[in-house]
This record gives sequence, structure tokens and C-alpha cells, in this order.
Amino acid sequence: MVSKTSLISALKNLLVVRTTKRSPYCLGLEYLDSIPNLLCASQKRAKSSKNTGALFPVINSGEDISSIGELLNSVAVQKAIEESDYEGAILPYVNTREIEKACSTNNWKLFAPSTNIIGELERKDTAMHFIESVCPEALLPATIIRFGDYKWKQESAGYAVQRIDTIYSGGKGTLLAKTEDEFYNLGIESNENVKISPFVNGPSLNINAVAHPDGTITTDVSLQIIGPKICSENSAAYCGNDWDAAKELPEFIHKKVRALTEKVGAALSARDYKGWFGIDFLVDSVSNHIYIVEINPRLQGSTSMITITQSLNKQIPLLCMHIMAHLSIPLAMPSQQISEEYRNTTNGAHILLRNGPKSVKYSHVASPGLYMPKAKGIWEQRSDSIQLADTLGTNGIVIHGIPPEHEIIPPHDRILTIQSPHQVLQGVESSLLTKEIFNLSRHLRGMFHV
Repeated sequence: MVSKTSLISALKNLLVVRTTKRSPYCLGLEYLDSIPNLLCASQKRAKSSKNTGALFPVINSGEDISSIGELLNSVAVQKAIEESDYEGAILPYVNTREIEKACSTNNWKLFAPSTNIIGELERKDTAMHFIESVCPEALLPATIIRFGDYKWKQESAGYAVQRIDTIYSGGKGTLLAKTEDEFYNLGIESNENVKISPFVNGPSLNINAVAHPDGTITTDVSLQIIGPKICSENSAAYCGNDWDAAKELPEFIHKKVRALTEKVGAALSARDYKGWFGIDFLVDSVSNHIYIVEINPRLQGSTSMITITQSLNKQIPLLCMHIMAHLSIPLAMPSQQISEEYRNTTNGAHILLRNGPKSVKYSHVASPGLYMPKAKGIWEQRSDSIQLADTLGTNGIVIHGIPPEHEIIPPHDRILTIQSPHQVLQGVESSLLTKEIFNLSRHLRGMFHV
């Protein structure tokens, strides 16, 4: 792919600061020996902060921080970069104007695409125009309209409704209505702008990729986990990814998804976009037609799992390719060849459990660590390890990313992450968990007390 030596040499005078909401969301950083100077800066604490702090350097602002831009301007981060004697290089989950301003003010490098193109891809109207210009055959029919002006069609099988007046992440802004009664009781104000698309019955897929000046690098396709009731009260909410379940899909679907991703990557590169991006797809279960639902101009919720599994497979992780794109380090081989080396290397799954529709302050939360099945339907914690590597060859899983007690958790926010080396979905049904994982999720959710 590329020699570690060239990447290490390019980064030797930089302190790469990976910003995040909670440090366990960045698991996988412990394997990145191609980045000689690395620091994780977290906006909020987690129940497993000590566990992650033992794996890679972590700092927390120690203040009430409301955004990553504010985190970068905090005394803790400013001091850490200044005392390192290295040039700062910021690696955020998603770029914002506040982050761009902080990097410009402090003369830090920024390993993220510009907010101009991010804005274009996150606005539903301009995103539709972009998809139509690149791969019109994959454009999902949709209408952008004030919610009160749209009327339910009696022949409809349902609608996916995306709220577009506010930018949401993790599927929190998408609602699903399969009946007329559900549609008119979504709780959306009549004057609110929405994107309404017909319900497509079929698997929801995702892919991670990097747009590099030398070509687009793709990874394995995953099945998205969408709205199991034990994970989220929103039936359309993103709740994780399952790479093993996706292997049950026909190979022609994998090839078509990768081909569409390469077309999108080429179009992004032509607009000077560099680095990581993801695409959400829907597959019509009747026609097998593949639609692009969304292009995510950022790292994704699955970045940690991708980084961990590629590292365990002794590969240079895609996150390093993202940094190489921003440093314009040439690829040592064609991008398609690198993509082939990544093929069938991401295994297992990760699941998110989400808070309900109201803000909550928990007096007791689940304990992070390694859990094993004890008996039928019963799980127990075996250790405080949060590393997926410790589950390999076992029936175990790890959980992490849990907020500390007495912190106010916003509606539908993530309350924990499960990482499993095994498949967690039943077949290719995006909302149907295996019985064992359902029982585990129910057990973990029962540990959260208000």
C-alpha cells in the first residue's frame, strides 16, 4: 500500500489531535504506530475514560464544552499542543466553521474537507443535485417541501421523512411512517421543511472510503443496523453496522456499491475534496435496484471498528489513507489494488444503544468491559477490557462509550457502544438482532437507572 516510513516521516513534526465527543469513540488509535505523535482530545468524559487513557494519550478540557471548536480553544488543548513542541494537526469527526477558524487562528493543519463542500453535501437539496449529476440512476426519488403541504397518498407503502431545517447526525433526523396515522403523528411542525422519499423495502447498506488525489479507496460493505426497538425508539435511527451480515448479499450488489462509491469519489476529488467519506445505500428487495440515500462528508460512526479490524489484520488502516490524502502523499500502488487488499478484512459488528425521546440524567449506568454469555439468555462481565482483540476466538463482546452517572443525556443520544467479533443481525434484515444480542442489549439497558 504505502510504506510506514514515508507516513512517519511526513508526520514526525506534527502532533495529530483526534477530537471527539468521548474518547472511547476513538478506539483503534492505539494501533496507529504510523502516527508518531498522537493525542485524543475529548469534549466529554466517559465511564471508560481510564480504560482508553491506558491505551493512548487522552486529554479532557475539564470544562463544560458545548462544541469541538470550543474544545480546540480550551486551555487544556492549547497548552498540550504548545508544550509538545510540534505543529498541531487537527483530525475531527466532522469539520465545522468553528474548527476551521481555530485552525486558521493557531496555524494548525486540518485533516478534513472544507466546510463549503460539507455544507453542499449535507443540505438535502444540493446533495440531491450532486447525486443526480454524478450517478442519476442511483438517485432516490424525493420531494423537499414544508411538512404541512404534503399529503399522504393512499397507495403509499410509507415514507422516510428527513428533517432538514436542522442538521442531525446518526439518523436522529430521519423518521419512518408506514401508515397514514403514523405520518400525521410524527410530531413535525407544519411549517418545517422536510425531505420526503418513498419507503423502500430492503437492506440498508453503508461503505467507508477515502478520496485520494490518486484515486478512490473503498473498504468492505456493511449492513446498517436501523432502529431495532431495543436500540432506539426511533425506527429509522442508525444503530450500528454489521459487516458479516452483508456477506450474505449477492456479490453483484457489493460490486455495484463499490462502483457507485468510486464514481462519487472521483466527483468529490474533482472538487478538491480529500479524505474519508461514507455513503448510505438502500437496496430494493424486489428489483435489487440500488439507491444512494446520503453521502457523509466526514468520518463515520464505524470509523473505530474499521480502524481496529484493519489493524488486527496487519494492514495500514484507512484512517492513515485519510491523512495521506490531506498531506498529498502519493499512493504506492493503484487505488483499486489497495481497495482489493482491504476486501473481506472488516468482520463483526458494532451496535449503538440510544437514549429515549427526552433528556435524561442517569443515577446508575452499565459498566464498560468484556462480557460473555453465562447461560442461555444471560450475560456477565468478565473483565474491564474494552479491546475487541480480547474477544477474538470467544463468544464475548466489549462495551464502551458510556456516559458517566449524573450527566444530562440529550434525546436519542448514544448511551453505549457494543463491539462484537461476530454477526449480530439475523440475515440481511437491518432491524432484527440475533436472540443472543437482543438479550444482551436488554440486559445492558436494564443497568441504566434514572
